[in-house]
Amino acid sequence: MRARWTTPLWLVAAIATASADGAFALSGPTPNEVVIELANSVSEEQVEALQRRFRLTRIESQMVRLSNSTFYRWGVPDNRPVAGIVRALQSNRFVASAQPNYRFALQEKEHVDGRATDALAVAMRCCQL
Repeated sequence: MRARWTTPLWLVAAIATASADGAFALSGPTPNEVVIELANSVSEEQVEALQRRFRLTRIESQMVRLSNSTFYRWGVPDNRPVAGIVRALQSNRFVASAQPNYRFALQEKEHVDGRATDALAVAMRCCQL
């Protein structure tokens, strides 16, 4: 059995802290979109083969050096159920993680002293080194 990578703990902590402060609110998944994480060692040809195999359309990608991986946002052009696609992607040996593309809305929350909570400031405060 191969090891699974997970979302970096600093990112989870930042989102959890910001959410606890009311800076983010989950507004549901984006219809017909998935987000997957692949190790940077996966070649572009393998990424394209994976995309063809699951009949997905690449929308964007973002390399994260800290986790040595790339996150891909892919669309489902033929309206297949996202949950089934995610399950199939999770069983692929190249895929470190897969999930529906959840949307988070930024919120401003007033504190007692009158300062607004900035989501980025909350995340930075959580992750200061």
